[in-house]
Amino acid sequence: MLCRRSDCCSLKSKEKFDHAWLNSKELSFCKVTRLWHFVFVEEQGVYCLLCRKHNIKNPRNRSAVFADEPSKRFRKLALQEHLKTKCHEAAKYSESLNRVSVFQREIDRKLEVKNEVLFQAFYSHLFVADQMIANFKINKLMKFMEHIGLKDLKYFSHRSAGSQREVLLTLSDTLRNDLIKKLQSSNCYGLMIDDLSDVSSLEQMIVYIQYFDQERGSVQTDFLFIANLLEKSHSANSETLFKVLCENFEAMNLDMMKITGLCTDGASVMIGKKDGLSAKLKHMNKCLIATHCVCHRLALACTDTNSNLKCVGNVETYMLQLWKLFHYSPKKMACFLKHLEGYRSLVLDSSEKKKCVKILKRACKTRWLSFEASVAAAMDDLIPLVQTLSELSESDAAAYGLLKKMHSAHFVGLLFILHAILPILGKISRIFQKSYLNFSTIQPTLDSAVQELKQIRSERSPIELAKSELSEGGRLELLDIIINQNTEHQLGQTLSNYISALVENIERRFPDVPILVALNIFNPCHIPDKDSESFSSYGDDAVEIIHQQFLSEGCTQSLAEVKAEWHLMKYHIAEKKCQIPASDDFTPLEWCLSEIMKHKNEYNYMCPYLTKLVELVLTVPLSNAWPERGASKVKIIKTDLRNRLKNDMLNGLLQIAVNGPDLCTEKCDGLVSDAVDMCSVFNKSRQPAKLTACSRKFAG
Repeated sequence: MLCRRSDCCSLKSKEKFDHAWLNSKELSFCKVTRLWHFVFVEEQGVYCLLCRKHNIKNPRNRSAVFADEPSKRFRKLALQEHLKTKCHEAAKYSESLNRVSVFQREIDRKLEVKNEVLFQAFYSHLFVADQMIANFKINKLMKFMEHIGLKDLKYFSHRSAGSQREVLLTLSDTLRNDLIKKLQSSNCYGLMIDDLSDVSSLEQMIVYIQYFDQERGSVQTDFLFIANLLEKSHSANSETLFKVLCENFEAMNLDMMKITGLCTDGASVMIGKKDGLSAKLKHMNKCLIATHCVCHRLALACTDTNSNLKCVGNVETYMLQLWKLFHYSPKKMACFLKHLEGYRSLVLDSSEKKKCVKILKRACKTRWLSFEASVAAAMDDLIPLVQTLSELSESDAAAYGLLKKMHSAHFVGLLFILHAILPILGKISRIFQKSYLNFSTIQPTLDSAVQELKQIRSERSPIELAKSELSEGGRLELLDIIINQNTEHQLGQTLSNYISALVENIERRFPDVPILVALNIFNPCHIPDKDSESFSSYGDDAVEIIHQQFLSEGCTQSLAEVKAEWHLMKYHIAEKKCQIPASDDFTPLEWCLSEIMKHKNEYNYMCPYLTKLVELVLTVPLSNAWPERGASKVKIIKTDLRNRLKNDMLNGLLQIAVNGPDLCTEKCDGLVSDAVDMCSVFNKSRQPAKLTACSRKFAG
């Protein structure tokens, strides 16, 4: 733009603008945007067209010179300096961005939200794995998340099965590496091992590990690995079990000498004295304590009793036949529901029908607590069951046979006996199936149950209750059954024999183990007062047993030195006796040992050998319930529709489903963030060709 005066360009005054600057290509023309920068307005000053168009301001002082405000520095140097500023470069970038339309904005937005999108995508993968949902549902979940507002997820375009696999394995590796670090810092740990056959008919060994977590200050049980036993062997014998265990421990860089406890289901291949897995591990570590799972022992004691008493075994058979009768016939189930509706005098909606279906439980010898649930279901709705069988008996032989067996005083009396006894055994089983079981809990629990059983035998309470319920005005009056003297005598004899056999089998299956009895000296409730005469000698005999079991093999610590440590340790335990909190979450022994481990460094200085022993006591597993739960999760994850699932993926999914933190917590957020960070080093930890390509995907 030129002045009206023809001689303006020839003026060389410091106070006037030189219009020749506007025509200078070196000063005023932009080769990037192909636009002329500056414009001069009379009586105002100089503006920059690009800065004014895009409303560029200085980010520090919010100055808008050359944009909203004109520059009044009529010097060439001022214009040259403006061209070098970040504000002018931002204006040029904005102009270029507008010209390349939406594509450049999409690229910049993708780079801007890259980490956030990775976090959201990894979280969706974690959710699917945690809920044990099939992997192909991940894309549908992410599409749904986009629909409800997470629009940036569209930038995560790597949704193939291979990419999903890598994300899930990265999440599981993050969990696994964290677990391995904790195990490597532990002095000892115990293993829980079970074998199973999955839906693909593969013989699998599943392993859980119990250790003391110093960060949490408590004992933890986590899934370790699952392995195909017949992949490199022709037989799943103890040699194969031991070899697979050694290979996996070597791959995880874990020390097998730290295995001080082993709990199994009691199979000969596991606990055989000469050639079992426990024998091979004891050959490596003489201090190892191998135990037969207390839950399996209790189940075997109950099964042995039912097998010896024919009448009790018959009831179990009838309960199974009754379940099959209704489970495999919708018509018969509908008939039962009609009688149940009439008995309860209510109209059932769909939700109530579901509740009714659930009461008919399957009695199975290999499933803990199933017999108790089956008997309880039959007791609750015995009248509708008999009425249904009576109606079906005219056309169904199985219903007729069950009716003859169940509609009798002897059968009903047996139901009352089992209904009184089985809940006691079920309570023991539930205690033994807790997430963490300490040996100090076993004997008191069994003693309490035995006492309850003996009280029932002396009082004959189930028989008296049956007579009361069957009499006029009782709950089961409609059955029209009377218990005569002969039947009452038979039921009394059966009750006595059943309880006697139960007590005998429990005592036979749960013998006293000297080392476990000796370890009870750490129980603060057993320590006498300091002022008593027995305090000075308390635990000396047990220390000798402990020294012989754990410390004598290759140990420089003499028995006298161990006793000296114990005399110091028991004073500390006695001090904790009055500090035991009232809680149902842990036993006094467990609390006391955990307190010692929380101050591990302090006790290591005073009692180094007994402090190591405390950690060993805490990590000895006694229940194999965790591998049983793991086997159930394997059946949920590896189904008929996913029968080609490989073991590396199965291991990863189990790591997330079992060891993963609760969703939507800080710990879960930290896990996902660590996995996102780990994704940049995929090519260092996995197969180079595939993972490098995947890394480029996630990075781009």
